[in-house]
Amino acid sequence: MSNSSRRLKIVMFGDDRVGKSAFLQRYARGEFLAEYRPSHQPELYTIVIEFNNALVIFDIWDIPPGIPSDDLIRGSDGAILMFDLQRPSTYESIPRYYTNMLPVFNCKDRVPIPAVICGNKVDCIERKVKPPHITYHREKGLQYYDFSVRSLYNFQKPLLFLARRALGEPELEYARVPDVGDQMERERRGEQDP
Repeated sequence: MSNSSRRLKIVMFGDDRVGKSAFLQRYARGEFLAEYRPSHQPELYTIVIEFNNALVIFDIWDIPPGIPSDDLIRGSDGAILMFDLQRPSTYESIPRYYTNMLPVFNCKDRVPIPAVICGNKVDCIERKVKPPHITYHREKGLQYYDFSVRSLYNFQKPLLFLARRALGEPELEYARVPDVGDQMERERRGEQDP
């Protein structure tokens, strides 16, 4: 690994209970926290990831719905827009979050930073937002991932995508995959806690 380090500011949007905070807490603490605790104000998570030729420090702002966010969006290097595959209304909110970013960058159609849309809870049986319905990312030229905070399916892809795009290094790879905990071990330990 090279000695270079980069700091990236990322903003994260999505409706309540889609898994934004769980995603960030999984990186920050290596635990899956199944209990929902609503965020009432923007919260900053700093996540350090070692890639093959750079150490990247992600400053990720978890921004709750309805909170003024222009100042947080300004100067961002990337964005994550998350929805819940079990709740169609959360997918219907994605265009609003994206469109709200446009004026901050003085844009009419495309945000000039890399943005990724994540459909969380792909491992749940009752998926209601099916692949043929997920089209917004294609209309706007954004990246999309089905993923799961719980089972870790495609879990590392959003931050890898953002780092590659923001740094302009398409060959960037993890030097060491971040330890975000093992889903089964965490669930067992959670069942044993009083």
